[in-house]
Amino acid sequence: MPRRRSIESILGMQCSELPMKYLGIKLHKGINRFQYCDDFIKLFDSKLTPWKCKNLSQGGRLILIKHVLSAIPLHILAADTLPKKVISILERKLANFFWGFSNNRNKHHWLAWSKLCLPTNEGGLGIRTLSSLEKAFSIKLWWKWRK
Repeated sequence: MPRRRSIESILGMQCSELPMKYLGIKLHKGINRFQYCDDFIKLFDSKLTPWKCKNLSQGGRLILIKHVLSAIPLHILAADTLPKKVISILERKLANFFWGFSNNRNKHHWLAWSKLCLPTNEGGLGIRTLSSLEKAFSIKLWWKWRK
């Protein structure tokens, strides 16, 4: 134990047990489980909630999705994978935000989220899906480890 304390004092860090949070990412042993991502979903909701009550045009919501909300999970996806359930929850929240709200209810989705996420030259809006971002980051990590 004294050796552990001396290492902690030299490094200026504290030893913790897993799971723990480091730089916004929950570190854990084994498979990334849904319950480890609960804080991240709450963070995403906290960013989304203030914009729900504003009267934004659909173009304004599209810009927020493409440039702000889609960037929130990037640092986690660069270091770890998210469970498919978390990705589907986040994409559902993005779709609901894009189509808007009236009387605290989601409006009708006139087009599937997968169609909206197509590139603009294929008739979509050019929104990057979180599942494609996760796949790209996984391939990038694989490529780095391969060398």
